Order: sequence, then structure tokens, then C-alpha cells
Amino acid sequence: MAQKASAAFAVNDFVVYPAHGVGRIVSIETNVYAGITVEVYVISYEQEKMTQRVPVRKAVEVGLRHLSSPEVVAKAVKTLTEPAKNKRGMWSKRAREYEQKINSGDLLAVAEVARDLYHRPDTDPASYSERTLYETAITRLIREAAAVWAVDLTGAAIKISAKTQKAIELPGNNIQPVPSLHGAVASPLDATRITTVSTQPSKRNLAKEQASIANAETTNRTLEEAAAAELVKLKSKRPRR
Repeated sequence: MAQKASAAFAVNDFVVYPAHGVGRIVSIETNVYAGITVEVYVISYEQEKMTQRVPVRKAVEVGLRHLSSPEVVAKAVKTLTEPAKNKRGMWSKRAREYEQKINSGDLLAVAEVARDLYHRPDTDPASYSERTLYETAITRLIREAAAVWAVDLTGAAIKISAKTQKAIELPGNNIQPVPSLHGAVASPLDATRITTVSTQPSKRNLAKEQASIANAETTNRTLEEAAAAELVKLKSKRPRR
């Protein structure tokens, strides 16, 4: 479909969506839902093999943002060198807080999670849930740093390791949006998120990808509801005869 310029984001821009991290806008489409024309950003997440559509008018509201500045990235990397926050208290509560930070879209908050859950190679291994949260956080940080520094992911991981004097490695490329340990994903975007559908599911995550595809209808319902709401607004603004 025809692409239109946008004052906020443009085709080929790297952007950050809170629940998924760094992606690239590959096109701007105009579709019709419930009789209302809706312009959407089409965002590709290369590592996850996923594509997402976000209504242009809702982009800022749902937290879509440009890449962090080099200064913010440097501050996030420096955060990894700071002492870990006190880990006392119930793990379930702390895990929920970590999930919220990861899905906040704030790179500094993401770095705090990676800092607090970092385990040196010579120490006891982390639990599965700790490792999952850590890998999601450090992957988000590495990917945004790589985009800002204009290097590949391996180069970004090596650079972060050198700056922090820590063994920072890039986890496997199949890291998915952080799974909730308590049911629904602890994200402020639950009410407005657009379902992301994998286009090339891996065998390892086939079950998850099939579930994602099965929920694809949610995308249409979400957009239709948004369009219906816009229609109500338009009708309410018409002058009464």
C-alpha cells in the first residue's frame, strides 16, 4: 500500500516498543477498519522474526519511541558496573518488579534489571526465572546499544564487556517478550497493545508461535475497536440539525 510520511517516525527508523524492544519501521500502511481509515506503522523485529502493526495516532500513547541518545546508552552501560540492589524479600514480588521494568521501555530501568540479576560465571548458577529475566534485559540493552553505536550485536556485547569488566554475552537469538511468572504480562500496555505475530516460527518455540498465530484475531478486534471509537468521536462532533 502507499506509504505516507510521518512527523514522528519514518520508514527505516529504528524504534523501541516497550514490550518487544528494538525494531525497524518497514512501512506505513493505510487500512480501513469498520469504515474508518487507520494509518499504521509496520514494525519488523528481525531476531524474533515478528511483525507488528501500531496505529500512528496511538504510537506515542502506547510507548513507541526513538532510540535512546548515546548519552543515555552510556549511562545504562555504566549502571551495570554499580552494586546490585538489595535482593531481600519475596522473589515473586521482585520478579514482578523486574518484569515491569523490562516492559517499561526505559533503557535505564532495563539496565537495572540486568545489573541486579547478573551472575558471574564462577558463582552458583541462577534459577530458571532469574536467568530468563536477565537474558531478556541484557538482550534489550545489547540490541539498543548496537543500533545506537551502529555495530552488530556481537560487537555491542564485546564493547559492553570491555566497559563494565564483566562477562557480558549475547543470549540466544530466540529471546521472546518477557514471559510473566504470574499470569498476564506485567505491562502497562496490556489494554492497548497490538498482537505481534511471528512470521517464521522456530522449532524450539513452535508451541508459543502457534499460540501467537491463534491469537492473531485479537489484532483485528483491537483495531476495529479503535476504529469504532474514532467513529463515535466523529459522529459526536457533527453539528446537530
